Amino acid sequence: MKIHIAIVFLSLCFYASGIKSDSFSPHMIFHEIEGCPENSLCQKEYGKKRKKYMDSLKSKEKRKSYFNRNGAPFKFYAPKTFITNKSSFAIWDSHCGHFRTKGKEVLEIETFTKKINQNNKFMAKNVLISKGEKLHQFKIPINADPLKMINQELFFETKEDFKFYLYAAKDNGLIRVAEGIKGSSFSYTKCPKNLLSLYSKVKNNAYRSYYCQKDQTGSVYLISKACL
Repeated sequence: MKIHIAIVFLSLCFYASGIKSDSFSPHMIFHEIEGCPENSLCQKEYGKKRKKYMDSLKSKEKRKSYFNRNGAPFKFYAPKTFITNKSSFAIWDSHCGHFRTKGKEVLEIETFTKKINQNNKFMAKNVLISKGEKLHQFKIPINADPLKMINQELFFETKEDFKFYLYAAKDNGLIRVAEGIKGSSFSYTKCPKNLLSLYSKVKNNAYRSYYCQKDQTGSVYLISKACL
């Protein structure tokens, strides 16, 4: 209902400004370019690719097939100077105050990928896990929420159009489409010393904080936070 009202309102605005109503499309409520994420700096090439991705979400088979060819649009932080080919990204200013320092700006970006490289300039979310006597380290997109670790993979989900989509990440950064996994029941807990020790070795200066949560099996997850 709200979207319908917005469409009518914007159509009237276009009419009042002299723009032909047939030049208005519903996607313009969110972005001038079809397929581009809301409020992002985004070019037609990226919008076209993202629209195809959104169309692929209509079935499990199409989603998996599209991901195997192109990956999925995941979000990361990246230094402004690193963004050279803007057609490969959707870009936002970061809402973190320390990312807005003049000359050292760090942007929030979205790009298609099937792997999070450990040493590139994309800053992902660190998830460190203490499971039994072993420690595990994963990187996931900043728009992802960790759900559960099973067989050396961390399952996580991202959200598109009010729906959640499941993925699994290996410790080497490889990501695959997943399904049928239910999340853990987490409760906040004090971070154990072994995770804090590991975190001190792998943390990125971009991340100013962290928190820990425990699942029903007793495994503890330390998750990095960029903004306080």
